[in-house]
Amino acid sequence: MVEILAVSVLVDATVVRLLLVPAVMTLLGRHAWWTPAWLGRLLPHLGVEGTDVDRAARDTDLG
Repeated sequence: MVEILAVSVLVDATVVRLLLVPAVMTLLGRHAWWTPAWLGRLLPHLGVEGTDVDRAARDTDLG
């Protein structure tokens, strides 16, 4: 029974997560990252490298 579980985990990790998901994401291209407009308005806009924070600081006149 443990062998079956080990094989299923191995198949899931290699076939599904390392082959199928990247292939589907590549085929979908930009559409893989599509978000509905109503959901985009609800989600926060995060700048990974801090560019949004820098832009907001420049746009607001604090000095």
